[in-house]
Amino acid sequence: SGVEGPLKRQLIVEQAEMLLKALPGLPAEQRNGLLGLAETNCADVLWGEIDVWFGRSIIALANVRIALGKRDEAMSLLQDNMRVLKKLDEAIRESGTDPAESPYAGARALLGSINVQEADILLDTDARRGNEALQCFERAFNEYSNVWSVIVKMSRKDALAAEREGKGVVPASYKTPERQKPFSDIDAELAWFSERAQNSLSGLQDAAIQEKTRDLLRRLAGLREEIRAYPKEAGVTPTSDVSLDKNSRPHRLAEKGLKLLASAEQRKADAIELYASALQNYYGVFANYPGSDWSATAGERVDFLKEKLKELTGKEVLIEAKDSTKQKIAAVTLREGHNFFSRKEYHKAIEKYMDGLADCPEGPEAIVALSNLMECYAALKDELRLKVSAEYVGERFSSVPEAAQALLRVGRIFFEAKNREMYKYVYEVYLRRFPGHDSAPVILYMLGEQQWAAEDYEGAREYYNRIIEQYPKTTYYLKALNRIGWSHYLRKEYEKAAEIFRRYEQQSVPGPDKAQAKLCMADSLRQTGKFTDALANYEELIKWLSQKESPFATSKEELAKNQEILEQALFFQAYCLSRIDQPQDRADANRDAAIGLFRKFVEEHPQSPLSPLAISSMGAVLMAAGRSEEAAEAYRDLAARYPNSEAGQNARFAMIRSLLDIGHDAKAAAVFADMTREADKYPPEQFLKLGQLFLDKENWDSAQSAFEKALARARSASPTPDNAKTLADIEQRALIGLGRARYASGQYERAAEALNDLITKFPRSGLFYEARFLLGRAYKELKRTAEAKEILKDVFARAADRHLIDKATLELAAIQEATGETGEALASYQRIVLLGNVSDAESRAAYEAALVGSIPLFIQAEKWEDALRNCSIYISMFPKGEHIAKVMSWKSRATQGMSSTKPASPSPAAPGSQSEAAPPAQARAGDKSEN
Repeated sequence: SGVEGPLKRQLIVEQAEMLLKALPGLPAEQRNGLLGLAETNCADVLWGEIDVWFGRSIIALANVRIALGKRDEAMSLLQDNMRVLKKLDEAIRESGTDPAESPYAGARALLGSINVQEADILLDTDARRGNEALQCFERAFNEYSNVWSVIVKMSRKDALAAEREGKGVVPASYKTPERQKPFSDIDAELAWFSERAQNSLSGLQDAAIQEKTRDLLRRLAGLREEIRAYPKEAGVTPTSDVSLDKNSRPHRLAEKGLKLLASAEQRKADAIELYASALQNYYGVFANYPGSDWSATAGERVDFLKEKLKELTGKEVLIEAKDSTKQKIAAVTLREGHNFFSRKEYHKAIEKYMDGLADCPEGPEAIVALSNLMECYAALKDELRLKVSAEYVGERFSSVPEAAQALLRVGRIFFEAKNREMYKYVYEVYLRRFPGHDSAPVILYMLGEQQWAAEDYEGAREYYNRIIEQYPKTTYYLKALNRIGWSHYLRKEYEKAAEIFRRYEQQSVPGPDKAQAKLCMADSLRQTGKFTDALANYEELIKWLSQKESPFATSKEELAKNQEILEQALFFQAYCLSRIDQPQDRADANRDAAIGLFRKFVEEHPQSPLSPLAISSMGAVLMAAGRSEEAAEAYRDLAARYPNSEAGQNARFAMIRSLLDIGHDAKAAAVFADMTREADKYPPEQFLKLGQLFLDKENWDSAQSAFEKALARARSASPTPDNAKTLADIEQRALIGLGRARYASGQYERAAEALNDLITKFPRSGLFYEARFLLGRAYKELKRTAEAKEILKDVFARAADRHLIDKATLELAAIQEATGETGEALASYQRIVLLGNVSDAESRAAYEAALVGSIPLFIQAEKWEDALRNCSIYISMFPKGEHIAKVMSWKSRATQGMSSTKPASPSPAAPGSQSEAAPPAQARAGDKSEN
């Protein structure tokens, strides 16, 4: 109170603007109340002088109309006042006031916004357009009804006048065609409206829209019937209030609704016109009103609309800037942002950067500003805006090295914060947009090393492969090649490992890494049974490392590492010789040579951890050759020389393992039979180890026998406080081993017995999940599917780990598929696909299995589009997956199906500096023979 003049007008308008800002999230009743207050405020100001506050009240009132869903009224309000606002704008400029204060800019920006909304609706779905059209038709109907009400009111008044004038008879002057025209015009308009609305809406399938259409047509028919029945003898005085033509408001509203239901081609043309008009308005604000409340948004919309028009027309939209002053304004604004950034006032810095970049997105300071802007978002943990900014920098400045450095700095921030998701995202933007930058192979190798450190060898291999394909002439090429070889080796993909290590050997220079690769290549050949090829590689490696001045070592550390490699090569040289039995006439000589090499190894390397194994292997070779006494002497020597080694303490176990290693399963079984006859002499742990050994060698009968002995020995032992836990652990492991051996040999009923025994006696066992998964599979084979599902319920109820849930889901899907519940099986598989979790190797494996399980079921159901989408996801994510050939075949089948069948409904889509993390220690070659 007490405030008058311009200040009062300012306060009233600013209050209206604040009321509009408070609308989001409010319930309808409160929202409508605030809109009413805002409208009242605006009306108060509009009755005053033509000043800035008049202009801002026009904009606020137009926003009220938009909030009420009356865009056409908002548009009319703005267009009717644009001349006044333009004159106000000129007066502001002439007075020397900052043009940023002009409400003309806000009006143009709001017109642009309405244009965009109208255009968006024209290109929207049938349902959205149908509902919008119905709203226009409803308002048109109301307007026609209002006109009819005015005609009725006026005609009744005229009829009374005619009756008085003609003394009960309507004079001829009242019966002219002009006086009948309002009646005929509204009837013709309603006929046109009714026919066009019915024709336009009839093609829409939405039930709710059809019901509303029928209601509208009923009311139109009723109004037309009322008009026909109305007495028209005295006519009506023709005035603007009762005149109807193509420019009248109800006709324009009806036309607007009809445009929303026009052909796709016509709607596209109308949308292009609206987008172009919006672009003109936004660019006018962007170019002529720097620093205004609307310029930042206008700049963004200009870019958006240029892209939108390019998308719709296929032509580039070029706009030449005319206002050179915006460069100066932008430079000042960006410098202010730098100051805030240096003081770590990130919110204020962002505001200044956004203002400056909106006015001049490609000025001299733009890249520095964008770099700092991304760091602001990183500091504030605003990851969404940071992602948008990173993509923008990468796309817009892909040829500028400074932009690449900006992304690298932001990636480093997240790397040091151990935010794996974000540093991977930023680095991937960098790699995609700057593939030729010097640091690209460095970043790829570092990302690979991160996956390697997490033991996700398959995930790491993807990064290393990108180095091989894109950067073959960099120093990281051989490093990546070596890592790829190791990734296959550690995953026991020995054939692939041998091939990669061969490539590495051919291209690398002498050194410990080359020697290690040679060892792994030889071991990979050995693991695949190619003993002759493996022997040749071991012998070549021995020559490399036995030279007096070997180029393979230049330091004490390298010498020590090479010594370990040499010992493994010497041991496996003998091992391979013992396994080469072709040609037959060389078999005995090879065995004798192997025995000699094993002896020599022990003599020359008595402290090597492989020496006990060498004696054990030699004993096995002697026994296989029928030299039992010498073999027995070897095992006595083993126990005497290495009493603390596992082999020395368990000579019989060592003998069996060595016999199995050299392929003499029958002799191993005979030694094991001797042990079982004297079972009381051996602790249960020995039989447990033997059971696992036989299990690894897929000797199911011997494995079952060993586990049964371990179980019997553990159960017959007297538990004490000292051994009770150990005995319980042995019993559990023996039962799970029995379950595995019996399941593998097809004894599903007996496997289920052992596993049920484990689950019942040890409900909180550490083998809880493994036992239930295996029991579920046994029940599936026995066709006891209800029990299989019940067992998996236990897993779902207790598991919190994503990997366990995925595994249980796959097991459930397999059971459902086996019992013909294909819909349920497909839902189970797709549950994993929907989650799209591929963050580590185990998750990727489950995701891959779910895709492979889903695709044939989609094909079976003739859901071709879903099948194709899942095929595409697989091909994209697993281009070298083991099922790729099968998936390509399925894709071909689904493509054929699509050509003759209506597409199915869509299913969800798939979802994605130098090394800071040292890789794990190199695994030792020879793992297979030592287990």
